[in-house]
Amino acid sequence: MIQIETGWLLLIPIFFGLGWLASRWDLRLEARQDERERLKQQRSTFKGLNLLLNEQPDQAIETLVKVAQLDPETVDLHFSLGNLFRRRGETSEQFAFINIWPTVKI
Repeated sequence: MIQIETGWLLLIPIFFGLGWLASRWDLRLEARQDERERLKQQRSTFKGLNLLLNEQPDQAIETLVKVAQLDPETVDLHFSLGNLFRRRGETSEQFAFINIWPTVKI
């Protein structure tokens, strides 16, 4: 029969606890990174809307296109950009932007 010292058996719950703590730490760091990305995207969106309200549509479109490329699932933003391109008469840009849609999962 195999002889196991009791000291080694005590290490099993200690290693389990250390693994659990490491996973919680990783989840916390991941949540912070997601929050930073969301805030960055939100600031860029507000910047684009501010430029649009200040009647600077060219700069607004550039900013909003960058935001739309970061998060392709923002449907309202895509529709708004399509309307802005249509108002400027850039139908080729509008259709090129619509070609992103097959990659979006609904």
